[in-house]
Order: sequence, then structure tokens, then C-alpha cells
Amino acid sequence: MPRFPFALAVFAAALFSLHTFAQQPRAVKDAVALAKQKLAEGRATDAVLVLERQLAAADGDKEFRDTLRAAYAAELKQLTDPKAIEAARKNLALLGGLPPFQPSVPPPAPEQPLPPPLPSSGALPPPSGAGVLEPAPLFAPAEPPAPKPAPAPAATPDTGGIDLLKQASAVFNLARSDGAKFLEARDLFRLAFNRKLTMSAEQMTAWAYCRLKVATDALNRNPAAPAAADLVAEIEDALAIAPDHAGLQNAGRELLTAAKKRAGNATPTKRPPSPPTVSVVADGDWQVLDTDSFRVKYRGKPGAAEAVARVAEEKRVALFAKWSAAPGGKWQPKCEVVLHPDAGSFARATGLPAASTGRADVTLSGGEVVTRRIDLRADDATLTEDALPRELTHVILADLFPSQAPPKWAALGMAVLGESPEQLGRYRRTVVRCDRDGELQPVGQVLAATDVPAKAVTGFAVGSVSLVDFLVRWRGEKHFVGFLRDAQRYGVESGLKRQYQVADSRELEKLWRKNVLLGQ
Repeated sequence: MPRFPFALAVFAAALFSLHTFAQQPRAVKDAVALAKQKLAEGRATDAVLVLERQLAAADGDKEFRDTLRAAYAAELKQLTDPKAIEAARKNLALLGGLPPFQPSVPPPAPEQPLPPPLPSSGALPPPSGAGVLEPAPLFAPAEPPAPKPAPAPAATPDTGGIDLLKQASAVFNLARSDGAKFLEARDLFRLAFNRKLTMSAEQMTAWAYCRLKVATDALNRNPAAPAAADLVAEIEDALAIAPDHAGLQNAGRELLTAAKKRAGNATPTKRPPSPPTVSVVADGDWQVLDTDSFRVKYRGKPGAAEAVARVAEEKRVALFAKWSAAPGGKWQPKCEVVLHPDAGSFARATGLPAASTGRADVTLSGGEVVTRRIDLRADDATLTEDALPRELTHVILADLFPSQAPPKWAALGMAVLGESPEQLGRYRRTVVRCDRDGELQPVGQVLAATDVPAKAVTGFAVGSVSLVDFLVRWRGEKHFVGFLRDAQRYGVESGLKRQYQVADSRELEKLWRKNVLLGQ
């Protein structure tokens, strides 16, 4: 159901009241600051929702009006429903008019071909765009990936915001004929990241490729270089920002092994983040490891907790990049990770069965996260590969969907996609058996579900993961997140039409069965 239209008379009165406060109310000020942050991250709808909650309190505040107008203008570019577009245009007119040349109805989306059947092995085709990178064998002249058309770069770095990313991509593409430009592209991508510009998964992968290529060249030039210890940190960070590119991961691990061997016992001089600091909590029974965005509580030796803290920071960056963009900054409040010694203590603390391996809890108030917590088992052999990234995905979803949580089927599937390939493979194999045994629910029923059905947990879970996996492999993570947001505002069918050019859930089920169940 679209949020528009407002009662325009009330809307106008709230925004253009003659009475003004001498000082902007705190709630309005916070809403404006938060909305500006979300606009900078490209989350126009979230910015609109934050501001609309403060309409009554704004009482004619100019900064509030200007920010709301910018949010409506940005959101209008994403709308496809004619009624929502018309209502948004009316709201914008009250705020001072529409941006120039804004069409009343956007052009239709291009025809989207049906996805080809997925290979039986479960292997995926390489991603498209600048992220299609297959490095040549390391320690040999590297062959850069095929370039993607881009405008020629400026002579000097562009400091004008998003143009910086365009320049970085252009320099990256030119590196095919001039290998020295990988260093320049690396530095431009790094500058964009440090300025908190929104980077796509393809751009993050291109940045990772540049970092690995520069590191390879450094080792080739001087195999005994004393800086090899610092290169270890650089390679590890590069791998962390492109976790889903198999070619880069394989080549990067080989390079990492060589760098570690040459570094010997040397210690990196500038590896971020700094080692966590250890402190004892008040009850004297727990110890705490603090990092930029996490606080890991544990008992006993710190080895497992240190590994969890390091992987949590790496996975946080990787998962944000996977589903949205690079994180906007450190988490405040930090996410508390409680590492229970064994299954029994985990079950007593969480109320979950002892066989469970993790739980995530997030509390929101007014669209802002108040608390973040993950409970894990220290005796879980695959803790950092499966349970941690799965539960961390649930925590990240609160940042991506602060106003309305995604449906259970989607959250479940997105969380499992954060786990190891081996775990995801289990779901892919099990879906065929569940279909044969009649345990799968129709796709339309899954999309409409508001909770996990108590009597069909396995079929619902397996079907949900398979459906999310299919949609992500079809058009990528960003389109899937876009579909969820469209579905929340305009309904599932509108979301399917916009993001996948699919008429309804029945057509989606046909495509899913053809490409998944018949392709196994």
C-alpha cells in the first residue's frame, strides 16, 4: 500500500505554519541529521520516513522543509506507481516545486530476459561489470580484466563527490593497457571509500583487484622486501572486501601464503584495526574484547574471542558491501557478541534448543538501533564460517530496513547466504527432496507469510533459502533488496514487476522451478 497521499491541507499547515520556534526542537534536529545521512547513502525512502514522523513537530522549520524536499525529489526518481508519483509531485509542489524536467510517469523498464537454467553443479556464472575479474597467475605479468566503457579520467583527482568513483572506474579500465594505473585506481577507490561514498559490489571488487595486483608487483620487484609483513595486512583487507569472487579469493590466498612466507616472523607495522583491548566486566566472570564496532564477551582463554572479534569486523564490511554499500561508519551502539562456553550455557541464556548455534537480537526505537546482540557457542567448530555471518546478517538487516523489517522468508534466506558454501550447498540439495516429499509451500504462500509456520518449518526454511538464492543469482543482491523495499511500499506484485519484470508469484514459481528444481 503506497504511503501517499497525505491530507494536503494538514500537510501544508504543518510545514508552513507562521509560528516558528526560536530553536529547532531536538527531535526535529536529529531527524534532519539522520535523513541527510540516509540521503548520502542513497536511501531516499528511509530519509522520507524519518522526516515524515516529525511533520507535526517541524512547525515551519526551513532546514526541515529543504531536507524533506530533497528526500522527496530523490525518492521520486525511484517511483514507478503512477498514483504514488502524482501524490509525490503534489507534496513536492507544496515544498517549492518539482526538480526541472521531472517526468510525470517514468519510462517503462526494458524487457528482462528469462534467466537461463542454473548449472547442476551449483556454480554461478561470473558477475558482470567491473567486478568480472579473473587475475592471471600470480608472480607473472598480470592480465587485467576486460574494461567496461567509461569516460576518460580527469588529469587530477576529482574532489566533487560521486565523480570520484567515476574517475576511479575509468582509471581502472585504462590499466589494461597501462599496468601502472592499477596503483592510481587503487588510491582513487581508497579515497572514495574514506569519504564514505556509496560503492557498488563491482567497485569494491575492482578495488580489491587493484590492491592484490599492486601487492603482487611489489613482491615480484623485491622478493626479500622487508615490507612484506605490511603486504600481508593489505592482502587480507583486500580479500575481506570481495568475499564472493572465487577467482580473487583463490588467487589472493596464494598471494597471502607467499607474502606470509617472505615476511617470516615480522609484524605488520600498520595493520588496521588495532588489536582489541581486554578488560574485565563488573561481575568478574566475563572478559571483554573491544573493537571498533563489537564488544565480545567470553570466559576462559581469549583465543576464540580474538578470532571472533577479527572476523566480525571483516564480515561486517563484506556483508554491508554485499547487500547495500560500504558501512557508513562504526556501529554505535556496538554489537555485543556473547561467546558461551558450550551448548548448555548457550541454551540456558537464550532459551533455544542446545543444538542451536546462534541468536541475534536487535532493538529499534524511532527507526534507530538501540541495542545489538549476538549469542554464539564457543564449542561450535564452524563458528566463524557459519553461525557468526548468519547472525550478523540479521543485525545488519536492522540498518538496511530500519522502518519495517523484511519478511521472515527473506531474512532467513539472506542470513543463510552469508554462511559457508558447504552450508548453502546443503540447502540446495535438500530442496529437491523437500519438493519430492511435498514439504515445499507454493511461492505465493511463502511471499505472503508473516512468520515461520510451526508445522512446516523445514519446508518453509529450505524453500525460502532456495528462493532468495535463485533471485540473487538471477539479478544480484542489490536488485533483491530493491524488490523487498518495493514490496513493502507497493506490494509484492509491483516489486516483482519492477525488479524482475515478472507478473506475479505464479510466474515466479514457474521460473524458480525451471531453473532450480529442474536444473538440479
